[in-house]
Amino acid sequence: MEQENYGYDRENRAAEAEEKMKAAVNYSTEPKKKKGSKAIASLLLSSFIGGIVGGVVGMNLATPNNTLTIPRDSAPIEVVAGDISPVVAIAEVVSPSIVGIKTYGMVQDWFGRQYTSQLGGGSGIIFRNDGYIITNNHVVEGATGIEVSLYNGESYQAEIIGVDSATDLAVIKIEAPDLAAAVLGDSDELRIGELAVAIGNPLGYSNTVTSGIISGLNRQSMSGYEQELSLIQTDAAINSGNSGGALVNSNGEVIGINSVKLASGSVEGMGFAITINEAKPIIEQLLNQGHVSRPYMGIGVQEITEVLAKQYQLSQKHGIIITQIVENGPADKAGLRLGDIIYKANDVLIYKFTDFSDLLDASQVGDSIHLLIDRNGKQMEIFVTLGDKGKA
Repeated sequence: MEQENYGYDRENRAAEAEEKMKAAVNYSTEPKKKKGSKAIASLLLSSFIGGIVGGVVGMNLATPNNTLTIPRDSAPIEVVAGDISPVVAIAEVVSPSIVGIKTYGMVQDWFGRQYTSQLGGGSGIIFRNDGYIITNNHVVEGATGIEVSLYNGESYQAEIIGVDSATDLAVIKIEAPDLAAAVLGDSDELRIGELAVAIGNPLGYSNTVTSGIISGLNRQSMSGYEQELSLIQTDAAINSGNSGGALVNSNGEVIGINSVKLASGSVEGMGFAITINEAKPIIEQLLNQGHVSRPYMGIGVQEITEVLAKQYQLSQKHGIIITQIVENGPADKAGLRLGDIIYKANDVLIYKFTDFSDLLDASQVGDSIHLLIDRNGKQMEIFVTLGDKGKA
């Protein structure tokens, strides 16, 4: 079936919306100075100890002649003002790009019998017209089957292309042609107070649209993320099932991926979304290699304090002491041992954990790190080649 028979052709929708509002006054602002992209924050201590939670299911799409990319489209609608809400036009244009997701897996009853049951659900965003969808990792985590429902009611089975538990993002794919792909915007240009529209499938109610404003920017990520993220705060209603859906600006561009809502009797209207600018490089890596490459050494450490040094009569009064080593990880292969004290790395004196984590953040997979260590009072130098945490 051709897309024009679905009843949601993007160009026709945009034209209809423009016709409805041709009497309205176009609203424009002075060009805003573009901010620099926010760098991904430092990895938490746990990120050094082990690999990314969750494996890679599906095809290996990374080949020298087959690099998948995110399309760079223009905004589908213009900001308007007048007696009709711009949310109407936004919903008409963006809703066809939002899907419902149901996940299935094996469960066991009291008698030990196993059967397939629905595990949960959520939302997703079509970002390529050949069937690639972004959603939250927690929406598809643990699923053995994934069903995707389109705006027109058709359903497809999906496969997982890649997941990243550290940022709670995942890419899945359905085999369906000529889909309505959403336009990904620039979350660095957001301003507090501007229109925000959330589109998703809360509680299984498909194509639900709620609106509000951008309530806050650069909010620190909540618990549940292994990696710190910069989140968008909005008062647009986000409920269970909205996870993985779109937070959209007044241009009809996706500027966030709905992920978290604070639920409490004392809290109302506090939803959070992962900024699309932080999600884009994650999506690209999931597309092309099925995981996110992050340098790691494969150790757990503890900062040396004056009290700790005195208690254990340590010869080094500053640095980090190795408390865990991943078997066959980079540190293990390089010859590091439990109890080794790292007091210098690449000519940088190590006084606290962040001195070391900042060094790793600035490194690449495959880089060699020169360590000066103290082992039972004996100073040694060791070179460690950083591994790929996504493959660990």
